[in-house]
Amino acid sequence: VRKRMFEKTTTTEELGVMKGKMPVASLYTVGIAGEKFLLALKNKGQILATPCEACEQVYVPARLFCERCMAELTKYVSLTGKGEVISFTRTHIDLDGNDLKTPQTLAAVQLDGSTTTMIHRLSGKAEIGRRVKAVLEPKGKRKGSILDIKHFA
Repeated sequence: VRKRMFEKTTTTEELGVMKGKMPVASLYTVGIAGEKFLLALKNKGQILATPCEACEQVYVPARLFCERCMAELTKYVSLTGKGEVISFTRTHIDLDGNDLKTPQTLAAVQLDGSTTTMIHRLSGKAEIGRRVKAVLEPKGKRKGSILDIKHFA
């Protein structure tokens, strides 16, 4: 017995198989706050955060809504780019599963003035509690990407 598309399926035995190809296209957008964050990074070398006055949280990268209380976040503040390593890991493979010639260190960095962490590349000694600063691409080379922050050093 076949079920219609919108009827609830309760067991895997009721599922069917459809052979063939299905084209899938996807376009990722960073959203309103993400665009503002990336444009400030590209054009001014600023790292923007959004504070939630109700929860006393300060989000970086900037967000449009508070993740805790769902308040709309409309105020943007610029951070210095300095912060502290909260955690780190070393990776020996890239995103495609290929071996890296040189292992990379990724760190969770809590920037001064924020209550959240930002995951990014770390250069130098990996140590929890280490003070670091964002190293940006030169202004003419920035593209409006999170990779405009080259790493934390």
